Amino acid sequence: MGLKLHNYNETILIAMNYFGDKFNSINMLELGNQKIRGKTYPIDHPCRKFNTTKEYFKSLGINHISVDINGKNGALSLNLGVPFNKVEWLGYFDCVTNLGTLEHVDIDGLNGQYNAFKNVHDCTKVNGLIVHVLPLNLRGHCPYSYQEGIIEKLASFNEYILIHKNITPRGIDGALFRIVYKKNTDYNFMSFEDFIMMNEIKNIDGAK
Repeated sequence: MGLKLHNYNETILIAMNYFGDKFNSINMLELGNQKIRGKTYPIDHPCRKFNTTKEYFKSLGINHISVDINGKNGALSLNLGVPFNKVEWLGYFDCVTNLGTLEHVDIDGLNGQYNAFKNVHDCTKVNGLIVHVLPLNLRGHCPYSYQEGIIEKLASFNEYILIHKNITPRGIDGALFRIVYKKNTDYNFMSFEDFIMMNEIKNIDGAK
């Protein structure tokens, strides 16, 4: 997965500002092997220095772990669509980021989507941050599309505090939802039945 870091700067900065300048005390879990499209920046732009977001976050002093089924660029090889089953990760991370990864998790239908969102919740400590970038109707890019209602419903069902949301139009009828939640309690993640009842995740016909 490749990204232009400046497209996510506002969301990332809001999350980072939450922690002040104590980056070396932050434990971060990043979903996906995120590569920075550095060649799209001017030659003197600071993002040209980094090939991956792992490099970028570690340059800030953050204790960073990334997970991706491909296991590339220092990412642990884990399937996001099944429970992590890592007891040591439960409630451990100060910040968990999904910068455009979960929409590609396509194992066992909505069961895989449920497990992926539950993994995020379970790994985040109380008062920690959850950062999501979720697409609407990006056909041909990913199997899943998220409806706008998911922003408030995830917060309501899981007692999250919504710190930030930004909705940016993409294409004819698409958008990117950039969201920052604060995990406010140690409650269990919403039930699978409630997750399905939200009816905010759609499979896009013909998506690759």
